[in-house]
Amino acid sequence: MSSILRPRVLITHQMPSKFIRALEHVFDLDYQDTPIQCTQEQILARIRANPPDALLFPGKTKIDKELLATAGDKLKMLATFSVGYDHIDIKECKKRGITIGYTPGRIKHRLE
Repeated sequence: MSSILRPRVLITHQMPSKFIRALEHVFDLDYQDTPIQCTQEQILARIRANPPDALLFPGKTKIDKELLATAGDKLKMLATFSVGYDHIDIKECKKRGITIGYTPGRIKHRLE
């Protein structure tokens, strides 16, 4: 019997359980299930332990060259709950071909 590999998503902050249940049908989730946001070191440790295909995070999370290098080539998508993306190293994401989604919900492959 073969198993289907589902994309792995790391969610660094608590979300309503109804959203988690819906996402669990499609993705292999690693998520923060407490109201305390993950620290940068906790995020890096989770990425090292099991690299995600996508990362869902609030605007206070810094997506820098170190985090992107830690995630390696597996990371293909970033989604931030913020109006803007100044906390994301756009240049490094472009170089790695990582898609970025941000509020108000637009997804761009190449941010100009």
